[in-house]
Amino acid sequence: MKPEDFIIGIDMDDTLENLNESWTNWLNKKYNLSVNPEEICDWEMKKFFPTLTDEQLYGPLYDPEFWETVRPKDGAQEYLKKLINMGFTVYIVTCSHYNSLQPKVINCLLKYFPYIDWRQIISIRNKQLLRLDVLVDDYHKNLIHASYKGILMDMPYNRSFQEDNKNIKRAYNWNEAFKYILRLSLNMGFNGVYED
Repeated sequence: MKPEDFIIGIDMDDTLENLNESWTNWLNKKYNLSVNPEEICDWEMKKFFPTLTDEQLYGPLYDPEFWETVRPKDGAQEYLKKLINMGFTVYIVTCSHYNSLQPKVINCLLKYFPYIDWRQIISIRNKQLLRLDVLVDDYHKNLIHASYKGILMDMPYNRSFQEDNKNIKRAYNWNEAFKYILRLSLNMGFNGVYED
C-alpha cells in the first residue's frame, strides 16, 4: 500500500487548535465573566454563558480578530507536518458555518499550518459521508456510525463519552494521536518510515 492511499481526516476546532479555551477567554474578557474552560463539560456552550445572547456568544466565531487569538494545540503543527511528509493523504475536515470558515482558515489555519493547501480543506456537516481511513476529532458524534476509524481528542466536554467497542480510540495529546495513526496505517499494510 502506498502512503497516499491512507486517507486521514483531521478536524480543526479543539483538534488542531484551542478554540474552546480562546473562545472562553474572549467572552470572559469582553463581558467580565469568569468561566473556566476546563469546566465546560458539555458540547453546548450556551449552558456555561446563560447571560449572553446568541449574538454575543457566537459573534466571535465570525470575527477575524478573534481568530487571531486562537493558537495551535501542542504538537499539532509538528505531527501534522510529519504525516504530510510521510506521504499520507491528509484533509482538514470541519463542520464550520460557511460565514466563519474564511476568517478561521485565513487568520488561524493557514497562519500556523502553511503547508496546508486550500484543496485539502473540506467543509461538511455529516462527516460520515466521507471516505477516510481515520478521522481525528473532538466531537464523538462525528466518529460513531462511520466507516473510518476514529480518534477522539480528549476535551472536558467529551469525557462522559465511553468509546469502548465503538471503533474509537481516545487521544490525550497529538503524540498519542500520531502513534495511533501510524499503528492503523501499519495494520492496513503501509510500512513506511518517517524521515525528517
